[in-house]
Amino acid sequence: MRTRLRTEFQVEVPLYYPVEGVDEIFSDHRHSTTKTSSVAYARISHQIYNKLEEYYMLRDAVQAIAAEST
Repeated sequence: MRTRLRTEFQVEVPLYYPVEGVDEIFSDHRHSTTKTSSVAYARISHQIYNKLEEYYMLRDAVQAIAAEST
């Protein structure tokens, strides 16, 4: 999912997949693990270098992906 957000929507955001008994699972290339959850949490933060338009891009990307599954 993180790769898709990056390549299709030009959105870079860390994603975390909750798994029972594990605090967090990193979804980047440095950690390989099996995803057993279809739920992912995006970790966003407000920093001085972020622009409001970037949050809108994330919102639109999530809405587009969600619309595909309905």
